[in-house]
Amino acid sequence: MEINRDLILSILEKKENIFRPNQAKVSLPIITRICKKMKHKIRFRPIHVSDDNLIIDGHHRYISSILLGIDIGIVSNIITPLQVI
Repeated sequence: MEINRDLILSILEKKENIFRPNQAKVSLPIITRICKKMKHKIRFRPIHVSDDNLIIDGHHRYISSILLGIDIGIVSNIITPLQVI
């Protein structure tokens, strides 16, 4: 599977993705690198999401896990940056 912009956009537009991104951009080279590591069974930290399913930390890990169909840990109920203010 070739990881490219169109593939990532098609995955992020699917309705079954339960977490919403908090950042406008992601890095294709970072996603490619994480996918390679995940394929070699390297484990990653869980992603952090707010109580309203907003990704706080772990955008690249989340996208990579969806691309490969790998379950990644989730830490929920993280306070969003707006809640801190």
